[in-house]
Amino acid sequence: MKNSTIFAALALALAAPSKAQDQGEIDTLPAPSLTAEDIRQMCSANGVFQFAFGEVDVPGSTRIEKHMQMAFPLPDRFAPLVRMQTFGTAWSRQLARAEFQTKPFDEDVIYRLADVPRFADALGPVLESDGWTRVDIGDPLDTPMYLIGSVGEYTWEREIAWGDETSKLYFNIDAFAGQAVLTCTHDRLSLVLLQEGLGKIPDGTPRPKAPDLPFVPVPDLETCLSPAYNPELEAFMESGKPNGFLGALLVRSDHHTKLSQWIGWRLKSAGMDKDELFKMTMESVTMDDGINSFGASLNLFGQIFPLLDKLSEARKSRDRMEACRGFVAITDILNKLETNAQAQTVEFEKRARVHAERLGISLD
Repeated sequence: MKNSTIFAALALALAAPSKAQDQGEIDTLPAPSLTAEDIRQMCSANGVFQFAFGEVDVPGSTRIEKHMQMAFPLPDRFAPLVRMQTFGTAWSRQLARAEFQTKPFDEDVIYRLADVPRFADALGPVLESDGWTRVDIGDPLDTPMYLIGSVGEYTWEREIAWGDETSKLYFNIDAFAGQAVLTCTHDRLSLVLLQEGLGKIPDGTPRPKAPDLPFVPVPDLETCLSPAYNPELEAFMESGKPNGFLGALLVRSDHHTKLSQWIGWRLKSAGMDKDELFKMTMESVTMDDGINSFGASLNLFGQIFPLLDKLSEARKSRDRMEACRGFVAITDILNKLETNAQAQTVEFEKRARVHAERLGISLD
C-alpha cells in the first residue's frame, strides 16, 4: 500500500550485489550429500534446526530482515547450500517457512534450473526412505496462492501433528534468481503467512507503535570525505549500499505499511465497504500536493538506478570522491521517499478518522 512496493523494490536494488564484484565461473553445482538426519534438522515436525514452527520472533524472519537479505550461514556439510532464510507471519510473527540457498551469482540473473533435477535425483531417495512422499501438484496455475514458491515439479510432503489436528510439511527443490533453493514449508502457517501479509490481522491486535527513529542527516560532500567519516564510507565502498540509511528506511516503511493495514482492518471490521476503503486509500496517495504524491515517489525511485551504475564504477576504481557524491545523493533520495511516505500515511489516517467517527470506533 502506498510507498511499500517502492521501498521493497528499492531494498532489493540496494541489497543486490554490485556489478563491481567479481563473478564466479558459471558451472554446474554438485548435488548436496545430505543424510536423512541432515534433512530432519532442516525440515521436520519440530521445525528448522533450533527453531520450532509457530515460534514467535525467530531471528531473520521479519519483512525488514528479508529486505536486508539477512540469513544464517549453514555448516560446510550442507554444501553447496550456504545459507538459510526464515519467514515469519507479519502480525502474529510465527515461523512458517525456511529457505536453504546456494551462493547466488553476483552479476546477471542466472537461473540454476539445470541443477534442480540433479539435486532431486540425489535427495529424493533420502527423503522417501525417511517417510516423505513425492507429490504431483498438477497444473501450476492451480497451485493455491499461499503455496506459490513452496511447491513445484520437485516436491515431497509428509503429514504432521498440529495441535489437536494435522497439517503438512512440503520440501521443495527449485531455482530462483541465480541460486538453487530448497524450501521447507508448514502448510497451515504458510496460509497464515499470506493472509497476514494481505492485511488479515488477528483479533485484539493493538495499534502499531511508531519507531523512535529520527531522520539521519544527509552528509555533505566535505563531511563524507572527512577522516571522521571513514568507517561509514569504507562500509559503503565495501557493500555498495547505505545500510544504516536503508535499515532505518525499512523500519519506518514497515510501520507505514502496518499502520495503514491496521487502520483498514479496523474500518472494515466496523462495516466500511471495501470499495469505499479503496477509494479513500487512492485519494490519500494521489493528493493534490505533487511533492508528496505517489507519482513523486516513483520519480524519486527512478533516480536511484543511474546512481547505482555510477557507484558501481566508483567502487571498482576506488574513487572516493565519486563514491561520496553517489552516497550523498542516494541518502538524500531515501530521506525524501520517507518524507513522502510519512505525508501519505498522515493523509490516509486523517481521512480514515472521519469514517471512524461515523462508525463509532477508535483508531488509537
